[in-house]
Amino acid sequence: MRNKLSKYPLLKDVIIAIIICAVLLNVGQIFQVQGDSMYPTLEDGQLVMLNKLYYKVSTPQVGHIIGTQIEDKDFNAVKRIIGVPHDIINYKEGILYVNDMPINLMEVRDRGDIEYPFVVPENEYFVLGDNLDESIDSRYEIIGCVSEENIIGKIGVRLWPLIQDSFIIK
Repeated sequence: MRNKLSKYPLLKDVIIAIIICAVLLNVGQIFQVQGDSMYPTLEDGQLVMLNKLYYKVSTPQVGHIIGTQIEDKDFNAVKRIIGVPHDIINYKEGILYVNDMPINLMEVRDRGDIEYPFVVPENEYFVLGDNLDESIDSRYEIIGCVSEENIIGKIGVRLWPLIQDSFIIK
């Protein structure tokens, strides 16, 4: 076999590339951001890499950006986790709070249509878009909390466009 590969030096590179692609496709998934709900962190049309294995060895945490299947809907979404099971989400005077701590001090114009205070159920996560005025997220019953089984993976790398300042998403 080694002699055959030495006769075709490119064949070895092609085989390695195929193996790497097969591994990446099973571990990762390319995900396209749709809409402006994650602006300025992510913009409409950008491509990101989603790590499908991350939550097999770890649990979702506050601050993680995730790709998720929206239950009973025919689309996927990119959102940031702001509440984990048993957290208490509240809305007072235009500010969203998690366990009595404001998530940011900017006024949130739209409180959504859920009842506050809201307790995040077991095995579910309260998610928001970074662009609160443009995001349909867990504040709305149509989306609600994201169940752990509907989380496809953690997003950590921006793939496209290449001209962005940073490929690593924080």
